[in-house]
This record gives sequence, structure tokens and C-alpha cells, in this order.
Amino acid sequence: METLRPAVSPLTAYAVIATPRSGTELLCDALTSTGLAGKPREHLRPFHQMKLRDFNYDSNCYLQHLMSEHHNASQVFGTKLISHFLREHLRSSPQLGTTLSRFRFVRLIREDKVGQAISSMIATKLGRWHVRSSREHAIYASQLDMLEIDITDFAAVRRNEMTLRRDELFLDGFLEVHSVSPLVISYEDLVSDARNTVSRVLDFLDIKYDQPTDISVSLKPTSSRISEIVRSQYNSGGAAKR
Repeated sequence: METLRPAVSPLTAYAVIATPRSGTELLCDALTSTGLAGKPREHLRPFHQMKLRDFNYDSNCYLQHLMSEHHNASQVFGTKLISHFLREHLRSSPQLGTTLSRFRFVRLIREDKVGQAISSMIATKLGRWHVRSSREHAIYASQLDMLEIDITDFAAVRRNEMTLRRDELFLDGFLEVHSVSPLVISYEDLVSDARNTVSRVLDFLDIKYDQPTDISVSLKPTSSRISEIVRSQYNSGGAAKR
């Protein structure tokens, strides 16, 4: 059976932690583009648990291996943790919590929970969570034009909103149990001023950099007129009419 080499920890390890549709992909792309904060991405998802069987490793050992292999020249390792996936990995690998307790955490919160729930509903309905190129954006726009919204979608938005609020409480509890004081930033601030948000994260991680911080992302916005139509009708308790 194949085994992984022993892990060597980087000097700085951090995680961007959030519920779905909070802007983690945007933040991680922006941090990666600086060349200073490693390459944060979502390393722990359910399918990784199946892959780990080939190595006789659990999620905790896998993360430690990644920390030794994927930090940058400045010894910085970044990852991304989404609430429901984190919960599943902690259940299957309790020691993961101990490893993560030594991380620094960037807590990304989307204040507009209804908008977040609508975004999740539309992404699930279209099967498209991120748009990265002009071609993908054109396809996405065409999909939105053909999108039909019905009463079941409003029920999905309501379920999403409740789940998101519950998952926020789960993240609060996880951080409290491990005595972690995260840097809390909002999705809204990230979207309005990505450069300043990235600078705040670099400062929090004690990463030195020259001003201004140069960032670039390929991610395209997925907000749309449809989102606002759904919001209006959802808030009024009405059914979609398109």
C-alpha cells in the first residue's frame, strides 16, 4: 500500500472559513494572485475521503501532507474550509480539529443571507457555481435568460437561508471550542474593495508586502437581474411571474 511522506509544517498556516456562496473563491483567487499568501483552495471535500483510502490516511493526515507539499517559498500554506464539508471531515477524523486549532482563520461572512440563499439556489439549479472566462460568462448569461423560477425554488431559498444560519452557528462553535480569534471580513467589503480586504488578510497573517497590493482574479460576477426578481418576490411572499 502506498504511503505519504511525513509532513513538515510551514511557518504560517491559515484557512479561509465560511458558509457556501460567501465569496471564498474570490478571496482565495485574490490572495493567490499576490504571490505572498500561498495558494489557498478547497483541499478537503467529501471525495477526498475516498481517495485517502488508497493511502491508508484520514483527513487530518492528508491535510498535514498537503501543508508540507503545497506551501510557497515564504513557508505559507493556505486552505479553504466550507462549513458542511468541514463538519463531515471532523466527524470522520476528530484529530483534524487539533491540527486546525493551530491555524490562523479568516472568517468570511455574507451579511445578506437572503442574497446568499438565492445565489445558492440558482447555482444549484444551473449546476454552475463559478464563472471564470468570457466564454463561460456568455453561456451563464444564456442559461439565466432561459431560467424558469417556480414556487419550489422559493421553498429552496427558505431552506438555504435556514441552513446557512445554522452553519454559521456551527462555525462559531468550532472556533470557540478551539479558542480561535479569527479575522472577520464581510463579503460585501470584499466585493466593494478587494485590494483593501486582501491587505487586511496579509496584515493579519504577518506577511510583509509593498503598497499597494497588486491583485488579479479571473472570476466573473454571477449576480443578475433574476436574483433581484427572486428577492423581491421572496420578500413579499409571492410566486415568481416571468
